[in-house]
Amino acid sequence: MIDPKFVFLALCFNVLGSAVYLRSALQNKIRPHLVTWFLWAVAPYLAFAAQMQEGVGLVSLVTLIAGINPTIIFLATLRSRDAHWSVSAFDLTCGALSIAGLVLWITYRQAGFAVTLAILSDALASAPTFKKSLSDPQSESWSVYGCLSVSSLITLATIDDWKFANYGFVGYLAVLGTSLTMIVLMGSRLRRRGRET
Repeated sequence: MIDPKFVFLALCFNVLGSAVYLRSALQNKIRPHLVTWFLWAVAPYLAFAAQMQEGVGLVSLVTLIAGINPTIIFLATLRSRDAHWSVSAFDLTCGALSIAGLVLWITYRQAGFAVTLAILSDALASAPTFKKSLSDPQSESWSVYGCLSVSSLITLATIDDWKFANYGFVGYLAVLGTSLTMIVLMGSRLRRRGRET
């Protein structure tokens, strides 16, 4: 375990990744999937509330920032003509299941259950961005997801009480960030290689 104050370094990575992503989105270099970013803004706030109820401490700040950053990106890119609004049955299903998870959390209000539902809700909200990243990796930027991975791994290293409420959401963010980073980087590389041949 490292000093819990390293959470502030983790927060810097979160803010840096989101700032780079937002700048790229505002310059129309990438196209955020707004359904995902909206739902990514909601789920972490509920996980944060559950963590506060459980007395998680500094680790909960990473969860809070995991809600604030998508809120800023969603609001800032909402009017962009290049933002990706998808209304497919797949997106509607993911969105509905995500919201259902949030409603269940509001109903039961148990910290471990709340974190689990926030993870499921956030993961379902991620599905449209995973789909878009696989089909069009140039529409995404790996930097926000890479910084999320680093931030989450640093935060996990600060945990000394391994209750699920403490590590669950941050562990999920580490997996999410690493997965999307790899998909975007590998997809972009394969696309470039395909154009060269």
